[in-house]
This record gives sequence, C-alpha cells and structure tokens, in this order.
Amino acid sequence: MTREVEARAQEPEERILSVFDVLHEVISEPGFRGCAFANAAAEYPHHAGVQEAIAYDRTWLPALFSRLLGPSPADSDDELVAALVQVHDGATAAAHIDHAKTSARTARNTAELLLAARRPVPTGDGAAVKAGHRPQAPRQ
Repeated sequence: MTREVEARAQEPEERILSVFDVLHEVISEPGFRGCAFANAAAEYPHHAGVQEAIAYDRTWLPALFSRLLGPSPADSDDELVAALVQVHDGATAAAHIDHAKTSARTARNTAELLLAARRPVPTGDGAAVKAGHRPQAPRQ
C-alpha cells in the first residue's frame, strides 16, 4: 500500500486519495473476502498472536494517514485521521458484505470532502479560517 501510494502522488491530499484508489484495486480482485484483520478478529478473538497482528494493523493505517498528511499546525488532524480510517474501514466492509463494487470510489469522494473541510478559506481581510468554521465575534 505505502509503496503504491507514494508512487502515485506527491501532494499530501493526492497521496491520501490514492489510498482509496489502491483500495479500489484490492477490493476489485476476484475472491475478495473483506479485511483479513476484521475476519481474524471475529474468528480468533482469544488468540494472542492474532490479536497482536490486529492491534498492529489498527495502528498502521492511522499512522499512514498521519504521515501522508505531513506536518500540520491543524488541531483537528487526529479527528481527520480517525474519520479517514472509518471511511476506509467502511468501504472495505461494504465491498465484502454488500458486494459494493464502488465502495472505494464512494470512500474516495468522502475523503475529498473531509480534506476540503481542512483547507483554510480566505476571509476577505487577508486572514484565513478553516473551511466550515466561522471566526467568533469579539465578546462585548
């Protein structure tokens, strides 16, 4: 995943979106049976070695998204990363459970919306605020 993402894009947002392009390729493969880690969690809930591998995977994907976003002063990057992970997980589950061939494409579109909300928007006075947020009026 990491190698593919890095080969496809250089800009942080495009790298994030390319995760969902790679996911689309993975879930489009014949015989796709969902997330191996989710399946293992259901089948081996008390197996320490399996649970350790699952725990690693559950830290790997958020770490990948954080790294791809790059250094940022944004306070809400942790929330953004958590949202991207959930979108990724949901696309994987939908591809398996619902046989949704377009779930990764839908997830990519959702990730684009999440990333757009992160971008600063000019306020007209030379400043910028995060999309979707309005500066509060001074208290009287």
